[in-house]
Amino acid sequence: MKLSRFTYIVDDYPEPTKSLVFNGRTEALIVLNHDVRELLRKLPTPTESLTEIEQQALHQLAQQGIVSPREIDENKIMEDWFHQFRYSTKQMEVMILTTYNCNFACPYCFEEGVKDKKYLHEPKADQIIEWMQQKALKNNPKEIHIIFYGGEPLLNIPIIEYIGSRMKSWSGEHGIKFFFSLVTNGSALTAKVADRLVPCGLKVAKITIDGPKEIHDKFRPFLNGKGSFDIIMENIKAVADKLQVTIGANFNSHSYPYLFQLLDYLEREGLREKIALIDFKPITDRPNQVIADVTACPTHETDPEYADQVLNIKREFMKRGFKTSEPMGTNFCEFKAGEMKSIVDTNGIIYKCPSMVGLPQFGCGTVEQELTQNVMFQNLMKMKIVDFEKQCKTCEFIPICAGGCNWMSYLRKKDYTKVYCEKKLYKKTIQDMVKLKYEQEMLRKKRKNQKTELITIS
Repeated sequence: MKLSRFTYIVDDYPEPTKSLVFNGRTEALIVLNHDVRELLRKLPTPTESLTEIEQQALHQLAQQGIVSPREIDENKIMEDWFHQFRYSTKQMEVMILTTYNCNFACPYCFEEGVKDKKYLHEPKADQIIEWMQQKALKNNPKEIHIIFYGGEPLLNIPIIEYIGSRMKSWSGEHGIKFFFSLVTNGSALTAKVADRLVPCGLKVAKITIDGPKEIHDKFRPFLNGKGSFDIIMENIKAVADKLQVTIGANFNSHSYPYLFQLLDYLEREGLREKIALIDFKPITDRPNQVIADVTACPTHETDPEYADQVLNIKREFMKRGFKTSEPMGTNFCEFKAGEMKSIVDTNGIIYKCPSMVGLPQFGCGTVEQELTQNVMFQNLMKMKIVDFEKQCKTCEFIPICAGGCNWMSYLRKKDYTKVYCEKKLYKKTIQDMVKLKYEQEMLRKKRKNQKTELITIS
């Protein structure tokens, strides 16, 4: 037996003489006693040289992926694992741009170079609907999830209502679960709008708030310069009982010290239990070499510069009882996925990355064509997700980074097919992330009145 390359160990945690182990591929999270931890230090070792008790312990650990037979090629397992992700047909997820227009003037907006007053209209929406239905008939997914975004998607409410109601009806007739979500600034998400859209399939609204009122209004003003915080918070109060509201906030070194004041506000207003999820992500600087109209996603969360702040924020969420996302998971985005995850703009052009939307050179054809027949898409599917032969061959963080962000690779290296290595970040944070994962799991069990313990191997 050998210790899996993707197993991360935190010693003397959650208490002295105990060790917490986590496997990035299987996501097994296990507490070990001192003797079993010492057994792992001896690996790799022939099984026949171990006692019966030690063999039993290793067998339990092997079932969780913490250890594996010495002859196992873990890179081959990961290649197969990524292949399953890429070609899974269980869920069809389509992001639809309702408009390139926006009613905010955020200074950091990554869409600034492609903003326009283009809107999605019914004739093109009909083509998008037909395209989605044909794709669903071909692949037979169990669920269809549409994400409406922009620009500001709620500047085009009728088209959301139109697409949502038609797809909900069609999906029901074909025995497919359907829902849609919004990525919105929240300024137009009134109770009246929610009452219109929930019957059409609206389930989740992700609203961006960049801190307490003074900070948010500075970073997310309306086009006329007026602040938006008060309007958004009133809307959240009005719709939080009608649908799931999640908050996604952006921060930089200037706004970070004020972020927890937003949590103070949410608690005072009785919104802590009504927010389904909350996350803060850093606004990273654009590389100097990027041309003016090609901008990076400003909230690329794997920036080592902000690692400590992100971890501190998550700890504060958990301390105060706010629900937040897990500290680590596979970075398997739309770009790396197959035809079941796509983005469609107002012209019916298909993209594979939100940061590429509006840049014609990254288009993968249109909804009037078969995506799999598009040359750009075919080239993407030939692209190796991870460089197992060279750069990633011995890396222990493959299950988490999945080859890194391809858009960042394009910005830094002018080649989106190259690996964007994030090893520096994970080397710095992996121990803290495993601890956070454990603490989050304990809180989850406590909320469900379950025993607050993990599998313990003695």
